[in-house]
Formats: sequence, structure tokens, C-alpha cells
Amino acid sequence: MKKIIILFTILSFSVNAQQLAFPDAYGAAAYMNPSRGGSVIHITSLNDSDSDEIGTLRWAIKNPTNKVLDRIVVFDVSGLIDLQSRLYASNNPGDEGGYTGTLYIAGQTAPEGGITITGDNITLSGFNTIVRYIKFRHQESHSGSDTTISLGRADNHIIDHCSFSHHSPSKSTVSIATKNNSDVEDFTNGTFSNNLLGNNTLGFIAGESTPSSPDTNGYFTVIRNGYYNISHRVPLKGGSAIKVDVVNNIVHNWSARTIRMDGWEYKLNHFENYYQAGTNTSNQLKWTSYLSNTGNPQIYTTDNFLEDDPRGNYSKPAGFDTDESVAWTQFQDNFVPLPSSYFTDVQHSINGRAFTIYQNAQLKDSILPEIGACKYMDNNGNAVFSRDVYDEEYVNGIISNSDSTRDTNLVLPIQTSSNTRPGNFYVSNDHIPEVWFSANVPDGEDHNDTAPSGYTWLEEYMNQVDGDVVIEDVDVTGVTITATTYEIGINQKSTFSKTVAPINATNKTGVWSSSNGSVATINQQGVATGLTEGSASITFTTNDGTFTDTKVLQVTEEIAPILNGGTISSKKKLLINN
Repeated sequence: MKKIIILFTILSFSVNAQQLAFPDAYGAAAYMNPSRGGSVIHITSLNDSDSDEIGTLRWAIKNPTNKVLDRIVVFDVSGLIDLQSRLYASNNPGDEGGYTGTLYIAGQTAPEGGITITGDNITLSGFNTIVRYIKFRHQESHSGSDTTISLGRADNHIIDHCSFSHHSPSKSTVSIATKNNSDVEDFTNGTFSNNLLGNNTLGFIAGESTPSSPDTNGYFTVIRNGYYNISHRVPLKGGSAIKVDVVNNIVHNWSARTIRMDGWEYKLNHFENYYQAGTNTSNQLKWTSYLSNTGNPQIYTTDNFLEDDPRGNYSKPAGFDTDESVAWTQFQDNFVPLPSSYFTDVQHSINGRAFTIYQNAQLKDSILPEIGACKYMDNNGNAVFSRDVYDEEYVNGIISNSDSTRDTNLVLPIQTSSNTRPGNFYVSNDHIPEVWFSANVPDGEDHNDTAPSGYTWLEEYMNQVDGDVVIEDVDVTGVTITATTYEIGINQKSTFSKTVAPINATNKTGVWSSSNGSVATINQQGVATGLTEGSASITFTTNDGTFTDTKVLQVTEEIAPILNGGTISSKKKLLINN
């Protein structure tokens, strides 16, 4: 029987009737309209002067003719765009305004070398945006602005397969803000996925630190991102009462802390992430939150990888393997734990479109091969894999658990290549290359006609960087459970773990239970506690297919304390039913 792991509870419409933004779009903003059927704006120049210079990125975004359009921005050149001033496009009160269309910056359409942006920062606020396959190599900005790229305050935003490095100011490298209003029905959906961040001081912000309302006004998905040599705010810093999923991210060599959540009544899913300590990691402080003045946050945290650093720089908090809440502390009060009421054993429903959840041990093999801005379109219109020297360093450093230290200094010149499309690239259609167009588009149709997939032909061309459109979930076929020990004393604990088959099963969730609650109980994190002498059968039942496995836990009055070596010795011989 097929089951869908994710419930689309936050949407008022049937998602089955919706077209995805692109085939590999997941999470909260997956079903946004990416300017489908709108105008196509071509970038033909790497210059940056003003919004009247035709063919530049600033012109495509800010020119009065373009700003009112639903538009897809494609690139006929590759290379370095050095922003000479802040590229600021905003509908916020007091700003220029007038941006009425959805903007899709399709970096994957560039020739070999891709698009690298440096210089000043980009702010796109108050209108829907998608940014894909762009590299941001940030020098100190000319205007003094802090964030490499800021999106926000609209219905939907996606940042996918982008690369960010060498950002040193005091605010985060990249952010997606919620709408700052008091209307709880007027919320922001944001997806931050498949991105690679390296050698920055700070990472990613989701939400507002000082929202105008304590109610939930944002839904976020932070999945499959890689973070290399970044001090903190990784995988994110969460502001306002957002509902956010932080799943399958991999972090190498953080410094003082990783996650920071602000003091609001947020809901957080935090599981199957991989935290790898490095040379700069020297503090047991791990995940932090301000205390809330508006009600209890609800943190679901489980199955995250964390271990002692082999260099001796870092030791994980005591008790982490049985209770991950010990790694959460009050922000700016290093080792004061968060209240137990902030934690839940029940996973929150996941925002937006379902995605395959990998086990944390799989992440180096599963997500690293294709994160970041690593694809472009060749002159025959085919998607080609290519990484620049910076991203190669970061991916290899994560894989090898590198000893390198964080270095935000960007040595000039920036390593990139510049190419231009040949004169015969577009022939039959002004927006799709001739080789691909003649091989795929039926006679009489053009770039904005609809393909059998439901995408336009232009989208079909751009979506070659994605996987298959149809995503099949994988059924559970069985489950096996084990425990640290099958004999405990009264008030002692044993931690049970589950292995769900196959390893890529879509829905690995289930329920722990005890056959004799008066002898031993077990919580939903798999921690059993002995209460009275006797035996109890501990069972895990999968939600998909109701597969079960059972082990017998023996509780006796005469069990010696746990020794330093981590073993338990009995004062009398016990029969362990296994």
C-alpha cells in the first residue's frame, strides 16, 4: 500500500491539481507559479550600471517595463557580474514599489561557467521570486549592506541550487523574510534547498526577528543544504512564529553554535541532519533558542548525527544519544537548558510537497553530489554538470572532514569563466536553442505552449537540470529493533533503536509501545524506563504497512549502576529473552 509521508495540511486547495514550480521543487513553496507562460528576459551583458542598460541583470529586474511582468530571466552569457551598487527592488512601504510580476532567475540557462555575482547585495521584497543555479561570491559591499541576497514579504520564495561564499558581515549570508503584518491568513511560503554555503561568518535566516504579530505567518522548508566552515546560524536562524522543517542538512565545522530560534511560538521539525565538528568547533553549545514571551515553542528533534571531534576540539553533550534536548540551550546563556515544555515527541506535519527523507548516515552520498550551482546548459541545449574551484573545495572538505579553518577572505581575481552563446543558438524560437527545439517541440508550437507534462516547452528545456517529474514513494517492507541492553534495574533506562527496511523507504515513522506499562514504559524516542520487577515486550509498529518487531525487556531490583565503560553488570544471573 502506498502512503504519503507528508500531509499538506497548511494548504486550502488540492495540491494534486497544482503544477510544481519545477520537478525537483519540494516543501512549502513547491507549488508556486514560476512565471509560467510569461515574458522571457535575456541577459546578454555582464555589465552593471543602471536599469536602462538593456541586457543587464539590473535592467531585467528594475526597468519600469520589466518590473510589472511575470518574467523568466535567462542568460546568454556566463561569467562575473560585479554589482556596483545595491540591487534593491521592493514593494515595502516607503520604497519604490510597482513590482507586480513573479520573477524567476534561471541561472541554469547560462553557458559553461555559469553566473557568479559579487560586489553589492540584492534585495527582492514584496513579490514572488525563484532563484536557481547562481553563485554568490561576496566581497564587502559598496553600500555597506549586510546580506548577499534577501528575499521576502510575498506569498512564495524559492532559493534552490545556489552557492554562497566569502561573506563576512554581521548578518546572515542569505535570508527569506515573512510578511510583516497581523493577518494570519496572509502568510509566506519559503523553500531553501540544495544550496552550498562555504567560508561565511553566518548562514541563513528564515522569518522576521521583530514581527508585528505573534501568530504564525510563515511556513519554511530547509532541506538538503551543505554548510562548510560557517560560524553559526546553520542550518538556519528562525525568526517569528514560523513553522519550519529542517531536514537532511549537513554542517561541517561550525563555531559557537548552529541553530538559533527567536522567542516566539514556533514549530520546528529538526531531524536526520548531520553535524560534523571541525577545527573551529570548540563549544558544547549546539542549538539555541530565546525564551518565548508568547507561548511554548514546539521542537521535534531526533535522529540527528553528532559525535565527538576526533581532533579533540569538541565533545557532544552528555546524554545526547538518548535525549537530544540536552543539546538545546537558552540563547546568550550558554549552558542553561530550555524548558522541557518546549519539546514534543510527536513530529509536526511537514509543509508543502512531500520529499524523500534520507537517514543522516546517507547524506554525504545522497545530497553532496549535486548541491550548489553545479549545472549549466551547453550549446546543444543539454544540461551539463560542472563545479567551480570553490564549491569543489567545500564538497571535498565535507567528505574528508577537513582540518581547514574558516577563511572569509576572497582572493582576487574570482575564479570563473566567461562565454557567450553562438549566433545560431536561437533560430526557430527566440528563447529555446535550435538543437533542443527542433528535437522536442512539435510543429506549430512555441516556448509558451504546454508540453504533456503540464510545463511549458521553455520550462521543459530548463527543467533538464531536475530529476524525473514523477516521484514514487517507497513502501516499508519490515523493521528490526535493537537496544543498548535488554536488562535494567528499577529507574534505569535502555535505549531502543529501529532499522526500517528498505533503507530508502519514504515513511520510516511509527509508534513505540510496551506490553506491560507497570513494569516498563517507553517514550516515542525509544527510551525505556524500568518501574517494577518483571518483564515487558517492547514493540515498534511502522505507520506504513504496520510492520512490527518486538524484544523482551527484563527489569530486576538487583542491577548494579552503569560502569564508566558503559556496561551494566548484574549482581545475579538473569535470563534475557531476546
